[in-house]
Amino acid sequence: MLVLSLCWSWLSLQAQTVKKDSHGEMIVVFDDGSWRYYEASDSLLLKVDEAGDGQSSQSAEEKGSEKTNRKGAKHENPPLLTVVDPSRKLPAYPCVETFSGVDEYSKRKRVDLQKEYLFEYTDPEVAAFLKGRSYVSCEAGLIGFVGEVRVLSIKITIASRMARADYGYLSSNTLMSIKLLNGESVTLFASGSDLGLINNEKNETVYRASFPISRESQKILASSPIDKLKVVWSTGYEEYPVTNVDFFMNQLMCLENQ
Repeated sequence: MLVLSLCWSWLSLQAQTVKKDSHGEMIVVFDDGSWRYYEASDSLLLKVDEAGDGQSSQSAEEKGSEKTNRKGAKHENPPLLTVVDPSRKLPAYPCVETFSGVDEYSKRKRVDLQKEYLFEYTDPEVAAFLKGRSYVSCEAGLIGFVGEVRVLSIKITIASRMARADYGYLSSNTLMSIKLLNGESVTLFASGSDLGLINNEKNETVYRASFPISRESQKILASSPIDKLKVVWSTGYEEYPVTNVDFFMNQLMCLENQ
């Protein structure tokens, strides 16, 4: 299979906000929730007033953005970039539990965290036929047991009832490789296999898998946002661009605070 990649050039056209993340690092957040680290060239985005209160001031270009409509009334175009106080704290991550109790099989206390979208991908060649729906999407959540046992539970939905022809199935010991932005990598292996559940009405195939996470891997995954993720299917592998880059950092923190 071809390795999938995502072009981020369109992000520069969206509204941006300069913030400081929970670790005190400067980031640029886009209006769709994606973000990147603050760079030296971004200093042009911040214009502190003489009082030094961190508020942005109107640039000459913004002042000149007023235009006259056909009726002669003036209106002001909103600036593309919105700048806020970078020292303002980001909202706390909500730790939502979907289950908290005794596991039916192990008889140990278990906590399941709510699944979130980890990655989504649509080949541009088929995007027009999906009408805004993602071709491949992955929802993921962590499960914590007493002690430091952690399990990654995923649900991958492919918008085709013929997905088995291209992807095959997830076998026992299916490999998932996670590369982090700090350069480190973690490899996880599935604890079971799944042939995929076909839904003819929705024209989709759903795969589910669980990946135990060792203590050492937990420490690595909690140290940095995700760069990209690779899943090895029975027919080959695909690499996906991750949109929820703080997933492991956030959910591991929730289980750590239990």
